[in-house]
Amino acid sequence: MLEVPQLIESFSYIAILLLLISAGMGAPVSEELILLTSGVLAARGTLDLRMVVPVCYLGVLTGDTVLYGVGSRLGRRVLEHKWFGRLLKSRFTTWIERHYQRHGILTVMLARQVAGMRAPAFVIAGIARLPYRRFIAADAAAGLLSVPLMLCLGHRFGAQLPRVLEALGQARALLLAGIGLLVIAALVWRLRARRSAVATSEQREG
Repeated sequence: MLEVPQLIESFSYIAILLLLISAGMGAPVSEELILLTSGVLAARGTLDLRMVVPVCYLGVLTGDTVLYGVGSRLGRRVLEHKWFGRLLKSRFTTWIERHYQRHGILTVMLARQVAGMRAPAFVIAGIARLPYRRFIAADAAAGLLSVPLMLCLGHRFGAQLPRVLEALGQARALLLAGIGLLVIAALVWRLRARRSAVATSEQREG
């Protein structure tokens, strides 16, 4: 069976596109590995980096759009599907739906950065009827960060790929922690503003 690097070398840009779409739909292949491998092969001259970047970006967004479309078209019926039913636990689905109602764009951008969260979160975006324009705008913005970053890491540090993956995991953990702190700070600020508004209203009525 051909591995990811062999598939890409054998079928070039078409392989990259199809692999990324499959990865986005939950196939047992890592999106990060595909992007890193593409960067490594571009560094070796096997691929043209000017072609790799748009192909990878298109593949990532297409896979995410397919997942959104599944949720949007089937709605909560998708939970009855054997594969999606395991992927979308009821508690997780409810939790993500609440976040889409409050912070739709931020939730999409956060999910794009977490490998195990992408597929279920994007299906739920469709179920929750998050407008597609908002979904794809947030996804595209997040992809502008993650896709070039992974390609550049593979292009620059391909020989030290295991170390790169470890460092990437640490950096991503810090990024998620930072985003989490920003979300908490925003919620605290909103709560204080609401309490202040209520107090002001009560004083006026008094």
